Amino acid sequence: MPTRVRLIFRVLSTFTLVEGMVGVLITLWNIIAGRRFYAFEMNTLIGSAYPHMWHIYAISCATLPFNLMFLVAGALLWNLDRRGLFTLICTLTAEIAIFFTFVFHNVLNGAHGLSNVQGFLVGLALFPVFPQILTAFPFVAGILIFFACRYIGIPARQVQ
Repeated sequence: MPTRVRLIFRVLSTFTLVEGMVGVLITLWNIIAGRRFYAFEMNTLIGSAYPHMWHIYAISCATLPFNLMFLVAGALLWNLDRRGLFTLICTLTAEIAIFFTFVFHNVLNGAHGLSNVQGFLVGLALFPVFPQILTAFPFVAGILIFFACRYIGIPARQVQ
């Protein structure tokens, strides 16, 4: 494998593992701290405990598989496995699709503005994605994936 491709795989693997680990830690924090901290915030927002606290767990558990797939893709990329590129492409595509679906759904349903509870839940759902937005991970990964595919010659050549 050419040195450029090996370097791209290592950099992409490092970014993917860091983003996956940060996402897993934030998601686990949301799951563990849900009852204790978020019930207090719901009391502050609406004056009583929100009866449907399971939404917080559902949102957090929905983001956990994406972060775990980032860890899997990072490990495959570190081993210079081409399946890591495919796993990362699929995970990024699915996460971006789910992210935009969630945002557009809440924007369209909240035409008159989101309530305090809906706004809190939207912010909570987007919180594990925030490090990726902050570091522009999908864009950087997309550029590195493009260069890796170009240098490898996917799907035209076999890697030796």
